[in-house]
Amino acid sequence: MLSEQQLLHYRTFGYVIMRNVFTPDEIRTMEKEFDATVERDGEIVPKANETNHQHMLILGDDSPFSAALTEDERLYGPATQVCGQDAVLWEWRAYRWFTFKGTEWHCNDGDATLGCYLYGLIYQWPVFAPVHADTGALRVIPGSHRPEFQWELSKADAAGLLDPIAEVGAVVCEAELGDVVAFDSRIFHGTAPYDKVRRTYGAIYLHFPETREEAAMTGAAFPPGGEQWVQWRANKPHSAFREKWEDQVKRIKEAQDRCGLRVERAADRPSAELVRA
Repeated sequence: MLSEQQLLHYRTFGYVIMRNVFTPDEIRTMEKEFDATVERDGEIVPKANETNHQHMLILGDDSPFSAALTEDERLYGPATQVCGQDAVLWEWRAYRWFTFKGTEWHCNDGDATLGCYLYGLIYQWPVFAPVHADTGALRVIPGSHRPEFQWELSKADAAGLLDPIAEVGAVVCEAELGDVVAFDSRIFHGTAPYDKVRRTYGAIYLHFPETREEAAMTGAAFPPGGEQWVQWRANKPHSAFREKWEDQVKRIKEAQDRCGLRVERAADRPSAELVRA
């Protein structure tokens, strides 16, 4: 769980770095499951001088430790502190990043024009090597999860003022093996250029939608599909967490059916419009 000081830092600045979350033995287990996942999904050949990535679901039968982490209190606990006791698991993946050009500034969620959000807590942590400023460490612009600041940064980005990324005032979230970076999905984040492969885990816990607009923003893609999710949802460990997740999915879909709305996003602006389905 986050301490009161960590929680205040997260709510104020939109991120917090959690140190020494995982043990060396746990990291070695993740490395083995990561390699098994790459073998299952196959290698990719990155394009030179471009940003490429491979994202792989890592919560099936071939990655039992990683699948069990979805309900580990070291991760799920802080998610409930930030998003409430009904925080819902949204994504659980392994990533291979080939970001020779860096990852541009972006935010995953947020809509400053409507003032309502699909938002959650994102975790990212290295599993093979530490990440530093010149090797793909995540960069965040503190406070950019707040609507007014996020909107101003969106306009600045459109005007080309956030490039190059290394010259923008930001915090570099350097992490050693065992550390976890937690950040608000609405915050502006990215990585500076580097020439190595970055291998990380990534997870998202969503704030459970409380209004009809939030339910519509959850999107038709929830719950996620794929064989790994099928295996996780089979719930062979008889997990109460997974049973709760199924109930959450049912409630979200029922709310979407009742509200009769969907989200449409225009290609030329970051805002969204709610329209009748």
